[in-house]
Amino acid sequence: DPDLLAVRRRAGRHEHVALGDRQGVAFSDLGMCRSLIELRRYQAARPRCRSAAQVFAASHTTDMSKETQTYLAEIDLHQGRARQALATLDQVLEHGGADTDPASASAAYLTRAQAHAATHDYRRAYLDLQTYLQRYRAQNLARHLRQQETVREHALAQAEIARNAVLQHQLELTRRRETRQTETLRWVAAAGTAGVMVIALLSYILITNLRYRRQLLRLATEDNLTGMPNRRRTVELAMAALEAAGAQRRPLTVAIMDLDHFKTINDRCGHAGGDYVLREFARVSRGSLRTGDILGRWGGEEFLLILPDTALDAALASVERLRVLALGIQVPCADQEAQMRVTFSAGLATLAEGVRSLDEIIARADAALYQAKNEGRDLVRIDRESYQSASTGVRRALRLR
Repeated sequence: DPDLLAVRRRAGRHEHVALGDRQGVAFSDLGMCRSLIELRRYQAARPRCRSAAQVFAASHTTDMSKETQTYLAEIDLHQGRARQALATLDQVLEHGGADTDPASASAAYLTRAQAHAATHDYRRAYLDLQTYLQRYRAQNLARHLRQQETVREHALAQAEIARNAVLQHQLELTRRRETRQTETLRWVAAAGTAGVMVIALLSYILITNLRYRRQLLRLATEDNLTGMPNRRRTVELAMAALEAAGAQRRPLTVAIMDLDHFKTINDRCGHAGGDYVLREFARVSRGSLRTGDILGRWGGEEFLLILPDTALDAALASVERLRVLALGIQVPCADQEAQMRVTFSAGLATLAEGVRSLDEIIARADAALYQAKNEGRDLVRIDRESYQSASTGVRRALRLR
């Protein structure tokens, strides 16, 4: 509901004003402008967009500044100032949309096509509409490919869950066998000294079974290649950390890290080389994290990092340490491919007010990871909700990356 969304953003703006956070106020004004445009309240939307544009221009936030200019052009168009809208949109798209968010650039092309049509320049309107459709199709294709990758990861997760179920069944059978053997041992001990040898033999069997049970337990919760918690165990630990953070109102940050160009390493160094890189990444990562941090293998070359009691700035520092350590990993076939390095892209999300689902915060981090991959890899990106709630210093550091 645009009306309800505008009310919430107005309340958020008051909080940013009280804190003296100009960037936060600008983001709130931009959101209110967007909601008022959806309600066709163009006269009320204009001062909100102008206020946001001034702050973004002063802080040299080019992408947000151009997104705001696009909304102002849309207001001009709806108020009958098509030529003024065209002048604004020509400035927004002076670099072909390369210096702004892809979705914002697509919206600018669509709005400029409508402005050209309003001035009866149908040839340019057609060209802009054609560019918009090309970008729209490309974004849909990228989204479709991402959905296919998600389905594949889900299938792998289901296969691992089935394997873990078998191991759990074996654990239960072993526990029952231990119970029976323990009972037998008790009766043999009561029989007297004549059964000493039998007791010794049963004791040996019991100890062996205990070792076997511990081994099964380790296999059910540990990734056999890296020694990290597997996906099932990582989910259990992450849910416990999320519940504790929510109950105690403590900060928590989630990061999804995906090794860049891992298929190239596998193709050039063989799967043994790829396995070596994964093991080395797990080893150096464990040495860099705190005792309470959780790092598990999420699937393939993807890892999930849970940082309890960690705000966004500290989480960025932790991920940056991991990035530097990863660069020091020696690729096995580096003699043949001197340019090969171990890098990763990461998406971060912080625990927001009202979030109770682990899937929700992981989905936000995954969207930020997709943005990092889409913008060139070897990058750290933060989901939009966490970015808007971050401190001005953190946002400034992110813009300098």
